[in-house]
Amino acid sequence: MRKSSRSGPLAIAPLSWRTILAVAAVALLMTVVVACGGNEPEASVPTTPAATAPTPTTPAATAPTPTTPAATAPTPTTPAATAPAPTTPAATAPAPTTPAATAPAPTTPAATAPAPSATDRDVLVALYNATDGPNWTNNDGWLSDQPIGEWHGVTTDDNGRVTELDMGENNLQGAIPPELGNLTNLKELRLWRNELTGTLPQDMIRLTALEYLAFYNNPALCAPVDSTFQSWLQSIDQMYGSSCAAMDSSADRAALVTIFNATGGANWTDSSNWLSDRPMREWHGVITDANGQVTALALRMNNLQGPIPREFTSLPNLTDLSLWGNQLTGPVPAWLGELSNLEELWLSGNQFTGEIPAELGELPRLKRLSLSRNQLTGAIPTTLGNLSNLELLYLYENQLTGQIPSQLGNLDNLKRLILSRNQLTGLIPTTLGNLSNLELLYLYENQLTGQIPSQLGSLSNLTDLRLSSNELTGTIPPELVRLTNLTNLSLGRNQLTGILPPSLGNLSKLETLSLGGNDLEGPIPDDLSRLSNLIYLHLWGNQLTGSIPAWLGNLNNLERLQLGDNRLRGEIPSSLSSLTNLADLRLNNNELTGTIPSQLGNLSNLQALRLNGNQLDGPIPSRLGNLSNLQTLRLNDNHLTGPIPIWLGNLSNLRRFDLNETQLTGDLPTWLGNLTNLDDLNLGGNQLTGPIPSELQNLTKLTRLYLWGNQLTGPVPAWLGSLNSLERLYLNSNQLTGPIPSELGNLVNLEISRLAGNQLTGCVPLALQGVADNDFDALGLQFCAN
Repeated sequence: MRKSSRSGPLAIAPLSWRTILAVAAVALLMTVVVACGGNEPEASVPTTPAATAPTPTTPAATAPTPTTPAATAPTPTTPAATAPAPTTPAATAPAPTTPAATAPAPTTPAATAPAPSATDRDVLVALYNATDGPNWTNNDGWLSDQPIGEWHGVTTDDNGRVTELDMGENNLQGAIPPELGNLTNLKELRLWRNELTGTLPQDMIRLTALEYLAFYNNPALCAPVDSTFQSWLQSIDQMYGSSCAAMDSSADRAALVTIFNATGGANWTDSSNWLSDRPMREWHGVITDANGQVTALALRMNNLQGPIPREFTSLPNLTDLSLWGNQLTGPVPAWLGELSNLEELWLSGNQFTGEIPAELGELPRLKRLSLSRNQLTGAIPTTLGNLSNLELLYLYENQLTGQIPSQLGNLDNLKRLILSRNQLTGLIPTTLGNLSNLELLYLYENQLTGQIPSQLGSLSNLTDLRLSSNELTGTIPPELVRLTNLTNLSLGRNQLTGILPPSLGNLSKLETLSLGGNDLEGPIPDDLSRLSNLIYLHLWGNQLTGSIPAWLGNLNNLERLQLGDNRLRGEIPSSLSSLTNLADLRLNNNELTGTIPSQLGNLSNLQALRLNGNQLDGPIPSRLGNLSNLQTLRLNDNHLTGPIPIWLGNLSNLRRFDLNETQLTGDLPTWLGNLTNLDDLNLGGNQLTGPIPSELQNLTKLTRLYLWGNQLTGPVPAWLGSLNSLERLYLNSNQLTGPIPSELGNLVNLEISRLAGNQLTGCVPLALQGVADNDFDALGLQFCAN
């Protein structure tokens, strides 16, 4: 039940006594102003930004894979409010009606923030009181003096007006209060999966800005059937919920019964009210219209099994069919092309096989088509280019082959095209440059060849372009600089050549720039210093030269900086210590010299530090011990000197510790036993001395232990046999003596063992025969007898 028209009368709310007093006060004030010769200021009308379509979770690879949204349509999580914190004067703030004990402690808003609409705050308080707010699943901030944009589920604009209200799955109970109709700036309203009853209040027809409404899966909540209210419902672009029909369609009810039995309904995750005498709108996932006919089925993630039964064609009013995340099998039926009213078809995350039927191109009203995460094969039908109303096409994570049809360039309304993780070949069609409304284009992880079409530079609305992990060649087209709305540009893991274009610095909205794994050359251009919104900068695995620019320290939003596997020279700039949000710093496998800047110890959010494979010298800075969130530390293959600093024992979250071949001296530290989260410890190829300390037996999560190529003495410890997770053990080329302890035979997960190059005696424990990769022959010892 989604229409594109915007019609319906606007009801006028009755005036409250507060409003009458306020009007009188304003009239008196205007009399004084006119009498004094003053001018009435021109009123400013706040503008409401257009709501964006629901955003899927970013696909994996260069970024995470989008997941198919829930219910009959994507239900995005309400974003955190970014508007300035509004303040509410004490005199105008509504008094909470709930007991003081249950209301959150009030906080004082920032004095400089804009004041929110008292009307909107009053509406929210009324909603809280009418729907048992104290027992909501989440009522954080509600009834407090915090800005309403910080209340759970509430999003406001810069003027403090409510634009989104997400109360889905929050245990709201009772009837919706009529005051809700006063949220005149509201664009998205989610009330689904609660315990609401009654009808939607008539006052809601005043919500003329509303673009998304979801109130399905409430036990007894429906929409009035009068023509005025129904006309308003039809004006909403995306509406998911049932009308209060007097009687159900008997034909539709019979079709649902057959569908239930054919898809293992007895084993569904949720079959509430199915096959009962309750109205169909109260059956789980069923939405009906004012005539009692089924318009939508939202049965996602509900353990439906077997082929899709043809009885769906007996539901003539069906507009939305959401069956994603089930166990459906067989081919995608060609008869789906007979559902001429279908606007949304979500079949992703099942076990469908075979080809995509060409008949799907005969659905004239289809807006959203998702067949992702199945086992579909064959080519993408060219007939999909006939779907003139299509806004979203998800075919990712299948086994599709052949070329991308050029006919997809006919889809003038398309906003999202996601074909990633298939086996598509050939060129990227230049016709995709005709998709003027396109916002997301994901073609990554295919086998596409040729150059990136310059025509893609015409996609002025594009915000996300991901072409990584293909076989694309040539240079980065200069036309891409016209994509001024781009926030994500991922072209990594291709065969792109040429310089890193300085003009990319004009893409001021970029948050992710991922060009790693190509053959780009030259220095990192200073023009990129203008990308102040960058969060991820991935330039690893190219042929970049020159030094690491000091201006990188000015990109305050950076969380990942990956410059490894290039030919960068010079010292590590200490300015990188200004990147307080940095979680991942990779400068490995370059030609960097000098010492490790001690200032890097200021990066309190750092989780991974990779400086390995350079020509760094000097001691390891003790301030690195301040990196309490560090999980990976790789300093190997450098020219570091001195002992392993004791301060590194503070890194309690460390999982990978790699200092091999760094010329370190001193005894193997006992404090290493404090790093109980370690699963990979590599100290091989140094000049460490002394015995293997018994404290290392505390490292019960250890899977890899590399101590080779040092000057360790004493016996091979028997307690090594207690490290049950150990998969690789490298003790070779030391000065260890004595027998090989039989306890090593307890290491049932051991895959690689290196013990040669010591002065071991006796025999090799028989239980170690099962270690596939070993150097036992080089020991000159026999296996022990039973």
